[in-house]
Amino acid sequence: MVKKIACFLICLSSVLWTSGCTYSPDQKLNPAEAKSVKIRMSIRGDDDRKTQYEKMARQFMSLYPGIKVELISIPVRDYQNKLSIMVASKTAPDVVTLTERMIPQFIHNEDLVDLSEFRTDPDYDFQDILPSMLEIYEQRGGLYGIPFSVGPRPLFFNKSLFKEKGLKTPLELLQEGRWTYEEMAKLAKQLSDSSKGIYGIRLFPDWKNWANSLIDLIWAYGADVFDRENKRFVLNSPEGIQALEYYSRLVFKDKSHVKPGEMISFESGKLAMYRDNPAYMATARNIKNFDWDIAPMPSGPKADAPLATGLAGYSVIKDSPHMKEAVLFVKYMTSKQGMTDQLDWFIPPRKSVLESDIFLSQAAPPSPEGLRQTIIEPIKTRLRVIPNHYRWQEIDTKMQSLFDLVQTGERSIPDILAQMEIEVGPLLKSEE
Repeated sequence: MVKKIACFLICLSSVLWTSGCTYSPDQKLNPAEAKSVKIRMSIRGDDDRKTQYEKMARQFMSLYPGIKVELISIPVRDYQNKLSIMVASKTAPDVVTLTERMIPQFIHNEDLVDLSEFRTDPDYDFQDILPSMLEIYEQRGGLYGIPFSVGPRPLFFNKSLFKEKGLKTPLELLQEGRWTYEEMAKLAKQLSDSSKGIYGIRLFPDWKNWANSLIDLIWAYGADVFDRENKRFVLNSPEGIQALEYYSRLVFKDKSHVKPGEMISFESGKLAMYRDNPAYMATARNIKNFDWDIAPMPSGPKADAPLATGLAGYSVIKDSPHMKEAVLFVKYMTSKQGMTDQLDWFIPPRKSVLESDIFLSQAAPPSPEGLRQTIIEPIKTRLRVIPNHYRWQEIDTKMQSLFDLVQTGERSIPDILAQMEIEVGPLLKSEE
């Protein structure tokens, strides 16, 4: 009883917001009611990404001139750790961008505002958002954020290199029903030319991000990292061994994959195939010295395997002193108009925007067929969010250190996976 009374008084005074004191529909804000306040939003990335967010923030501020938006840019590598410290010290921004790896931690720690009111706002059209991309936010009967960027990571390919070699492109092989991991390995080997410094493939945009780079391969071979309940480590299996040995073959036997740690960019024209996130399309559109397109990752022994998607979304920190304004900003950014305005950078999780002529008629490349086969069709039928856990930082640190051994080839794949099971398994079983 004492706790309930205390929570009520705290909410009433608006001094401090606790996990039991969530945003209410009665707190909705109309443009005319917006007072002169400043809300802060944290973003991950570089100056180019910040410029894009600034553009969207200006559009919001033109509608709500009393609300100023300040962007706090935090380097990707430091983001989760720094944001965790800011939340703990009550210095966190009002709105935060969180990826699928971070969301479970902040929900588990009860740091986020419940946005369930969005479900029943007729102007917002909540049903338009892809349900499968909301599952990660729907915990404990609440809704703790809204995604703004989803989509499988495309395989970018240098059409000019394929043409020079007289080889069929991944899209052409897909149309023929022959786009498989073994075909990709053959192409990578054929397209490599050590005399010119050309590699056939690079699956790692970031050498320290094993999950983004290898999870599709792992699933395609019928393996997984955790069980469905996130209670057991299951990658140490015959299928897991096959998947990682495939990657090891590309690097050490075929020598068609960029050497681990070597930074050769797709823009250089020295890569035939390159894996990155959908936002890289905006960067690739600046390429002038060769033609390119995108394709989905190939199929493997498990023909119906899902394709992995990362996910990024907006959440409101429960300690925000300007909660109404912060919620309003999230609602605008994830509205149909807000997501349409972000098409240059992000793949929208709204069905109406994803299927719109505006999305398909974006300036090429990629081609409309590339977009359809790589983004739209998988989102409808095969998409699954990559593994996540509220203790992801600890798990990822241990797994990355062992994946580094895969990159060096110093130990066998079975030995590495056995060690992963020993080190990661207890973290999944532990509740605290």
